[in-house]
Amino acid sequence: MDWSRMTRHFMASQRRTHKLFSGDTMERLQQAIAAGEATHRGELRLIVESALPLRKVRRGMGTRQRALDLFGTFRVWDTEENNGVLLYINVADRKIEIIADRAASQRIGDPHWQTVCSVAQEAFRAGDFERGATEAIEAIHRALTTAFPADALAVRRNELSDAPVVL
Repeated sequence: MDWSRMTRHFMASQRRTHKLFSGDTMERLQQAIAAGEATHRGELRLIVESALPLRKVRRGMGTRQRALDLFGTFRVWDTEENNGVLLYINVADRKIEIIADRAASQRIGDPHWQTVCSVAQEAFRAGDFERGATEAIEAIHRALTTAFPADALAVRRNELSDAPVVL
């Protein structure tokens, strides 16, 4: 067991997460999600988690596994065109994961998602969580706009909430 990781998750607090992602920050991120979704047919969901439950850390669950778990729990996979994307931020691990549904994954590909994560993690290392999250959101929207351009004749249905979730 990685005791330093266990300690990080044990010591992580909702208070710190709410400081890093204040109400104003979350509102701006929600606006960025809504504005970006107007340019394509994809769906983006943002989940910020202070820390994993300790039982999951003890079992060795990584951030990628947790993101996959939340992808299912929050039904990001359940979009009509299979183009939902989850942006998951784990504050305790200072990691970001992107999980894309089948169609989004096929059209965009893992190398792009990995680049987006790397850029955001640089901002996180500098302590600028809002900038990292905003840059990730914008990069995801650019990719979804190319892969799933908005249909001018169709009325866009918002299948997933634009509101970020803090766990």
